[in-house]
Amino acid sequence: MRVAERIQTLLHQAQLFGRRWGLGPNSYPTGVLDIIVFHKLHLLLPAEVALRSYHQLKERFVDWNEVRISSVREIQDELAASSGTLEFAVFIKDLLEQVQRERQDVSLEFLAEENLGEIRRYLKQIKGMDSATVDLVLRIRKAHPVLPLNHSLEVL
Repeated sequence: MRVAERIQTLLHQAQLFGRRWGLGPNSYPTGVLDIIVFHKLHLLLPAEVALRSYHQLKERFVDWNEVRISSVREIQDELAASSGTLEFAVFIKDLLEQVQRERQDVSLEFLAEENLGEIRRYLKQIKGMDSATVDLVLRIRKAHPVLPLNHSLEVL
């Protein structure tokens, strides 16, 4: 594929990405943990189902610490029925436990104060974290002009 064709393909995907994530300024998650969970849900489920599952999770639990102390089954029950939700519930639980162990707080908001390299390095060391999710965190929290790509787009 020629470079011009690759650029056109990426531009087309960027337009689709903007429409797919066009949730409105008040309903799109902006916290680092929220972005991670919502994006991973969106990779697992169709957009509408991912949004509904995210809101169910946020309504059911008071905060991320309550999610952390809940069982994997309780977390999974709030997610839409899908073959991957058990693994995703385990990912959420493991992520929150890791953050609590390292930070003594269930928050990744400290990353907003770090530089791009430090954010990328910290998020990449989390088991199950993909580059598209890291790029989306950078794009939203640091206004870093990146296009989050999934694996199929990265190989174009």
